[in-house]
Amino acid sequence: MTIPAVLVGVAILGYVTIGAGGGAAGLGALASLALALVSLLRSRRDPEQAAVARRIAARALTLLPGALVVLLGFQAGGFFPGPTALAAVLLGLLLAARLARGAVVSRGAMAVGAAFAAYAGWVLLSGRWSHAPQRAVTEADLVLVYGLGFLLLATTVDGARDMRWVMRGLALGSFGVCLPALLSRILPRVWPIAASLDTARLSYPLTYWNALGLVAGLGIILCVGLTADDREPKLLKALSALAIPVLAVTLLLTFSRGAIAATIIGLVVYLLLGRPRAVLGALLAVGPATGIALAVAYRATSLARVLDGSAVQSSQGRHLALVVAACSLAGGMGRGLLAFGDARLVALAERHPLAPGVARRGWSAAIGLAVVASLAFGLPGALGRQYEKFVANNHGPGHLNLRDRLTDPGADGRIDHWRVALEEFDGAPLAGTGAGTFEVVWAARRPPNDGQVLDAHNIYLENLGELGIVGLALLGCVLVGILAVLAGRMRRPERPLYAAAFAVALAWTIHAAIDWDWEMPAVTLPVFALAGAALGGASPGRTARRRPLLALVVLAAAAVLALVGVSQSHLDASLAAFDRGDCAGASGAANSALAPLSFRPGAREILAYCHAARGERGPALAEMARAVGEDPRSWEPHYGLAVVQAALGGDPRPGLRAALALNPTEPVIRAAVAQYRADPPGRWAADAAVAPLPISGRYTTALAALRPAAGAGAGHRRSRAPR
Repeated sequence: MTIPAVLVGVAILGYVTIGAGGGAAGLGALASLALALVSLLRSRRDPEQAAVARRIAARALTLLPGALVVLLGFQAGGFFPGPTALAAVLLGLLLAARLARGAVVSRGAMAVGAAFAAYAGWVLLSGRWSHAPQRAVTEADLVLVYGLGFLLLATTVDGARDMRWVMRGLALGSFGVCLPALLSRILPRVWPIAASLDTARLSYPLTYWNALGLVAGLGIILCVGLTADDREPKLLKALSALAIPVLAVTLLLTFSRGAIAATIIGLVVYLLLGRPRAVLGALLAVGPATGIALAVAYRATSLARVLDGSAVQSSQGRHLALVVAACSLAGGMGRGLLAFGDARLVALAERHPLAPGVARRGWSAAIGLAVVASLAFGLPGALGRQYEKFVANNHGPGHLNLRDRLTDPGADGRIDHWRVALEEFDGAPLAGTGAGTFEVVWAARRPPNDGQVLDAHNIYLENLGELGIVGLALLGCVLVGILAVLAGRMRRPERPLYAAAFAVALAWTIHAAIDWDWEMPAVTLPVFALAGAALGGASPGRTARRRPLLALVVLAAAAVLALVGVSQSHLDASLAAFDRGDCAGASGAANSALAPLSFRPGAREILAYCHAARGERGPALAEMARAVGEDPRSWEPHYGLAVVQAALGGDPRPGLRAALALNPTEPVIRAAVAQYRADPPGRWAADAAVAPLPISGRYTTALAALRPAAGAGAGHRRSRAPR
C-alpha cells in the first residue's frame, strides 16, 4: 500500500504545483520530493539514519500548524479558497502517508474525526437542494482542512512531549504574525505595507482586525501556558514571557472587544482549571511588563487611525516601539531569573498538598463570595443595562476615538445578521437552505442601510440557517466532542498542558458566536490542530496498524481539494486579466479554471461578458444562462444577463426584475432599473457598455473597456465585502 500511496501523492502534488504555480514550480517541487524520497530510501538501509529521519519528520509535523498560521496569515488569513485548498492538499497527503505507514489513533480522535467526515458530507450534500454546488464545495473545503489538520496531529502526537512542541510552534506562529502586524503600525518604515491594507484598526496581514485580535489572544493563552508550566525549560519560559507584551499590544490595537473578552475568559479558565505550579513567577514577570506596554499603547491615540506619516504618529510609534521592546526584554529576563525558584515552589506544593475536601470548601467559599459581591455591587442590574445598550445600539455611530468602542456594548449590526439567519432557518428547519447561502438570503432580506455581508457573524446560527438542525447537530458533535475529551484529559498528570488546550478551544468557541472565525483558517486551523494533538496517542497496549482504506479515502479528498486549488488559481489569474480589460488572457485562464470544476458561475459570467463585448450573442447568452443555473439565487448572474441582453439589442428588464427581487436594496440594480425605464430602447446598448459588472461580490471593469480585446475570460475570488 505504501508505494501506490506515494505514487498517488506524487501525482496529486505534481498536479497542484504545476496547475497552480506553473511548470517551473511543479518541476521544482517534484525535484525536491524526489530528493526526499531518495534520502528516505537510503535511510531505510541504515537503522540509525532511519531513526534520525523519523525524529526529524515527527518534529516537523508538530511544528507544521504554527508554520501554517504564518503562511495563511499572510494570505488574508486563508479567507480565499485557493490557499485553503492547497493547505488542505498538503495536510491530506501527509495524513494519507501516516495512515498508510501505520498510525495510532485514539478512540476520542476517531470519534471526532467521524463527526468531521459526517459534517463535510452534509455540507457537500447541501449543494443538491441549494442548486449552488460551488458554494457547497467552497464551504466543504473549510471543513476538510480543519478535519485533516485535526486528524494529522492526532496521528502524529504521542504524549505530552510532542504536545508541548505543538504548543510552542503555535505560539511562535502567532508571534510571527503579530510582530510584523505591530511593526507595520508603530514602525511603518521598518515594515511598510500597501495603502490598501492599512486600516484604522490594526488588521494587517489577515486584513480583518477581529481575526488578528483572536490570533493574538490565542497566542497569549498559549504563551502564558508555556511560561507558567513548571516542566518547560527555563529558556522557553523566558521566551514565552518575552512574546506576551508584543501579543498584548497587538490585541489592543485591533480594538476588538470580542477578541479581548475571549482572551480574558480563556486565561481565567486556564488558571482555574490548570492551576499551574509555576504561575507565581510567571505573573510576577509578565504582569507588570505587559501592563506598562498596554498603558502606553492605550495613550498613543494617533496610532488608532490610518497611517498618515504625521510627526505625532511617528513620534508615538517610535516611543511605543521602545517601550514594548523594553517590556518584552524585562519580562523575558525576569521570567528567566524567577524560573530558578520554580523548583522550590513545586517542591513546597508537593510536600504540603491541599486535601480534596479543603479544595472543595475553598472553591465553594470563593463562589459564594463572588455571588454575594455581585449582588452587593449590583452586577445583575449592570449586566441588564449593558444588554439593553447592546440591543439599542445595534447600528450605533462609529467612534472617532477607537478607544471609546472598548466600553461600548453596541452590536455593530450583528442583531440583523442573526435575525436573517433565524428567518432562513424558519424556512427550512431540517436541512437548511444550503451551505454558503446566507449571502444570498441576506441580500434579499437585509435592511436598506446595511451593506452586503457573506456570513452571519455566528457560526452556530449560520449553520442553523444554511444546514438546518442536522448541520448544527453535526457541528455540535465536533465542538462538544473536542471540549469534552479535552476536559477529560485534564485528569492526567500534565493537567496544565491540557488545560491550556481546553482554554484555547473554549475561547475560540465563544468568539465564534459573534464573528466569522470559521472562514479564517489562520485563526481556526490552529485550534483544531491543537485539539488533535491533545487527543493524539492511543491507550496503553494499543499498537499501530496500517489503515489502507482510510488512506485511500484521504487521498481521494486530497485529489478533490487539488481540483479546487488549481481551479481557483486559474480563476484568480483570469479575474486579474479581466480587470485589465484583457479578455484574450482572461479567456484562457477561465477555461482552465472550468476544466477541473465545471460549476464556476464567476467564470461563466466573465466569459459571457467577453463574448458580448465581441458581439457574439449566442455564446454570451449561453454562458450567462449557465451562470444563472449554477447559482440561481444570486442576483449577480441575473443582473449580468440583463446587461448582456441590453448590449446585444435585447430587453434587459426581465433580468433586472429577477435581480431586484433577489436584492431589493442594491443601489446598482435600482439605478439600472431607473435608467432602462427612462431611456428609449435605442440607448440600452450604450447604457450596458458603461454599466458596472459585479463578479462574486466585487465590481470589475465595464464592457466598453473590453471591446478592444478579443476573447472571453473569467475570474473568481471570494468577496472581501464588509461583514
